[in-house]
Amino acid sequence: MSRRARGVAGLSLVASAGLLGAYIGYPGLRKAHAASTPCTVENTDDSGEGEPVPEGSLRECLTGFTGGTITFAEGLTGTITLERDLPPVTVESSITITGNGAANTIIDGASTHRGFRFSGTHSVTLTGIAINNADSSLDDNQDGGAIHSTGVDLVVQDSSFSSNEAGYYGGVIYTRLGDLTVTGSTFTSNSAIDIAGAVFGLGAVTIADSTFTDNSASDDRGGAIYTSGDLAISSSTFDSNYAEIGGAVAVNGDATISGSTFSDNTAPGGGAVFAGNFDDSAVVTVLDSSFTSNGPASTSGLSIGGGLFVYGSTMIDSSRFVSNSANTSAGAVYAAGNFTATRSTFASNSATGVGGAISAGGNAVLTQSTFSSNYGAPSAVFAMGTLNSVNSTFTSNDSDVPQPQSTLYSYSTMTLNFTTVSGNTLATAKSAASTKDGNISVTNSVFWNNSDGADYLDVESGGQFSASHSLFSSSSSVSPSVSGSSLIFGEDPLLGALAGNGGPTLTMMPGAGSPVLGAANPSGAPATDQRGYTRTTNGRADMGAVERLGVPPEPDLSQVPPSWLQAQGREEREAVCPPGMAPSWAQWPNEGTGGWTCEYTTWWDVNEGVGGGWVTTPGFRAGRIAR
Repeated sequence: MSRRARGVAGLSLVASAGLLGAYIGYPGLRKAHAASTPCTVENTDDSGEGEPVPEGSLRECLTGFTGGTITFAEGLTGTITLERDLPPVTVESSITITGNGAANTIIDGASTHRGFRFSGTHSVTLTGIAINNADSSLDDNQDGGAIHSTGVDLVVQDSSFSSNEAGYYGGVIYTRLGDLTVTGSTFTSNSAIDIAGAVFGLGAVTIADSTFTDNSASDDRGGAIYTSGDLAISSSTFDSNYAEIGGAVAVNGDATISGSTFSDNTAPGGGAVFAGNFDDSAVVTVLDSSFTSNGPASTSGLSIGGGLFVYGSTMIDSSRFVSNSANTSAGAVYAAGNFTATRSTFASNSATGVGGAISAGGNAVLTQSTFSSNYGAPSAVFAMGTLNSVNSTFTSNDSDVPQPQSTLYSYSTMTLNFTTVSGNTLATAKSAASTKDGNISVTNSVFWNNSDGADYLDVESGGQFSASHSLFSSSSSVSPSVSGSSLIFGEDPLLGALAGNGGPTLTMMPGAGSPVLGAANPSGAPATDQRGYTRTTNGRADMGAVERLGVPPEPDLSQVPPSWLQAQGREEREAVCPPGMAPSWAQWPNEGTGGWTCEYTTWWDVNEGVGGGWVTTPGFRAGRIAR
């Protein structure tokens, strides 16, 4: 029987033996606590095997404890250095264990002894505790170095865990037959030989406001976290974690990641995050998060999906993938199913094979997103199914590796609307947008200066090609050839450099006098451009991702600090202000009127660049004038 199989198969027997040992000949049994009996830890003492259990110790509180509260005495600080494993606890009613904060209540396993063990049918909450150097690898049951939980819903709050170790699963926490919630906690330099350097869950796992740094699962998956259930991560940070697969996270179920950061996580097999169970059923949603410099541990070997590897569908919104890499495919994201990106940035990702940024086994839908300086084949997006882009920008991507050597590539049909594809580098005789067999439709879009160094190469359709209200580098830069009065060939669109022109992503603004201005078809146009500004102006629309005269959305006043007033514009100076202050016109939202203010004035960038206005710190009104 394999080492891993022995660890799993022996779980119930070992757990039973451990619980039995708690009641037969266990030192300190006379101090056993009935359910719901409070207990206070009054000192940091511990005892070795066969020695009396110190009164007022954590060990005394845990001995025979079945429910209620354990608290550390007010003002008690210091480290409890374990001289043996902590006794197992059968949870017959809910248990709450509250320390005096992770900096003050520290349990140290001395790199030899394991921490808490819970089993039962109720819940356990641990708050304000640090557990360091706990080690379960010397036991027959080698799971969960700091906390082992079976049949219990476990909540861990405001705690820290460092240098804990498990022989099999869960360097810090192992949970089975129960859900796990972790908030406000840190996990640093923990490890498991097999799976989950920090947290292992065989149920739903929720992580919030927590940090995972330098955790590792050296032989398998989930450098920081593994769960076979669903996973929710919010407002958390994952940095420099390592595993063979899923450098930071591995999940067999669905995953939702929001407001979180993944950086410098490594996995030879691919991905800071690995999701799914080889059946393409997982759903991964990433919101307002960033993935930076994740990828394989070396430049050799097979690796797929530097940021995300998903056996299923992937939905990205308002997120950034920068400088992720893969040796084989999908520098940023591999999705075995469908892929959707909205209001997101993919920059400087790379793969030596298919998909410098994205490789999708199904359909790819790209909306209000920017792909720049990615490297691969194709350099930006590969889709086995259809590929649709609207209000998106593709620039400075480089494809000079084996086929398909393009910027956008689809095995099926491709539809591009209000899209800018400019300045991409291509291999000889390969085009920026290509399909294997499907048709390509280009409307209201700009293709400019996509080149192999000698020729302009914009579109190459493996099926039919249709185009309207679009600009191309030349009439020979597309195949099959197209014509029509709404098409523009060879005229410089006067695109500005990729820059912050408002909105959540960088864009390329057409300059004054550009031939693309007002040349798109406003009929059926989306309501906004890539930035979120209005798409049509006086019944006209511009080709490409950006509407030059688009109007920004109304600012969200809830984002302006309550003590500040948002000015709606500057008028002729009509007020004299004291030194150090300046006049500005402010609108008082609750009154519907405005007036000059003599206040310290700054520019408030609303909605991360979507609109803005002058805002002023509290001062005094210098007179009211009806607008």
